[in-house]
Amino acid sequence: MRRIILLCILCMSCWTTDAQTASAGDRLYAQGVSYMKTLTIAMQNKAIVAFGKAKVAYDSKVKKDLCDEQIITCRNIIKKLSAQASSKQQPAIPKDTTATEMNVAPINVPKIDVHLSVSPTIIEFAAKGGKYLEVTIECNVEEWEVVSSPEWISYTSASDKLLIKAERNKEKSERAGVIILKSQDKEAEIIVKQAKANFLNKLGL
Repeated sequence: MRRIILLCILCMSCWTTDAQTASAGDRLYAQGVSYMKTLTIAMQNKAIVAFGKAKVAYDSKVKKDLCDEQIITCRNIIKKLSAQASSKQQPAIPKDTTATEMNVAPINVPKIDVHLSVSPTIIEFAAKGGKYLEVTIECNVEEWEVVSSPEWISYTSASDKLLIKAERNKEKSERAGVIILKSQDKEAEIIVKQAKANFLNKLGL
């Protein structure tokens, strides 16, 4: 009696496993069919994966062959979708193609005639230096800069002003230098002079 019961249990176990396997294969196959209905490359790839899993789950050769047929169909759909996407793309424009060859009018960018000037053009410092002198910068564009100045000069810019200061002159002779400003292709010069040192300057007074 026990042997009969054990045999029944084994048979039921095998039947349940087969049923579950078949059910899993059918679910995966149905999922693949659902993916196929959406005609995009991504969904066709998902369908291929689902049919591949269903083929593994199936025991029947007929159903395995059916999965293979569906995979082939998905791949054919992908080829057609890829061909359609390629035909819709615009041809690439060679890098050396000119605006005239493309029948596109060239863009004319107006050139600004830069005006740059300073006032005053000459400034003079006492020998002891240390005091800022102001120079007004007249320029019709915002970008201008100091490109050259004497080593004994320091400066700071503020809007349309240039504040210039000289170090103490300890030499026995007058000294001079040039500050050069530039904006694009235009330049302006400020001549800087400083008196020679005297007895009081040498003492730091």
